[in-house]
Amino acid sequence: MKIKVQNTPKKTHLLCGFVLEKSDKVLGLPKLDAKTSFAVNQSLKDIEGKAGKLSIIPSTGKKQFQRILIAGIGRKEDITKDTFRQISGRIAQKARELKLKEFSIIVPPTFVMDQISSSAQIVEGAKMALYKFEKFKA
Repeated sequence: MKIKVQNTPKKTHLLCGFVLEKSDKVLGLPKLDAKTSFAVNQSLKDIEGKAGKLSIIPSTGKKQFQRILIAGIGRKEDITKDTFRQISGRIAQKARELKLKEFSIIVPPTFVMDQISSSAQIVEGAKMALYKFEKFKA
């Protein structure tokens, strides 16, 4: 799978964002229409930002993305580089499970963790989770 890091919005099948524990907001998520916003708020209540919990919401209307995936990252004090590595791995596996050709992950803002560092951890986690050893496959 090809991984590209870019700073501009892109049309995608799945837009993934992170949420802190006990937060009512997905970090970096663009403005949404009323129906999608309501669905996102309901999902936020369900997952409560707990580390590793995922929720997928279909997007309504003509957006740059078909679905939104919300991933809980736990409490801000407990976040490490491994947190982003593990959770981005779970996101990548979920995207593979849904048979998606591409997905986008919103890099969290700097108050959570350094953006360059978190970008590297996100890419590393996704690559490790999507790796398949097929050398001896017939």
